[in-house]
Amino acid sequence: MAQHKLEARRVSFVLRTQDFRHTRYELVFSRPTNVPSVIVPLISAPLDTIYRPVRRYRLTDVALSHLRGEGETQLDLFGECLRAERVQRIDDGIDRLETKYGNRTVFLGSSFACSP
Repeated sequence: MAQHKLEARRVSFVLRTQDFRHTRYELVFSRPTNVPSVIVPLISAPLDTIYRPVRRYRLTDVALSHLRGEGETQLDLFGECLRAERVQRIDDGIDRLETKYGNRTVFLGSSFACSP
């Protein structure tokens, strides 16, 4: 999304079991974002409550919606927008390094546990 200069206001995800039963969950962000390090922690807690390791799944779907152009966000009084801009600059730097040196050249230490 960042490469298309878009930000999402909502994220939803679906888990579908082998017998075609599904569970859907949707979150609304306090402000639009396209930063994975903001989005992933927000969906981790609800995902942990509905995911069952003993159950077999056939589909996992994550969708970002209510998209709008990057930078159309109004500033807030408490500095959340400024913190998000700093994180966005870090992600932009990672994207530039990956473009130059290839994928997975640099990644956030917090995502290390999720790496294969």
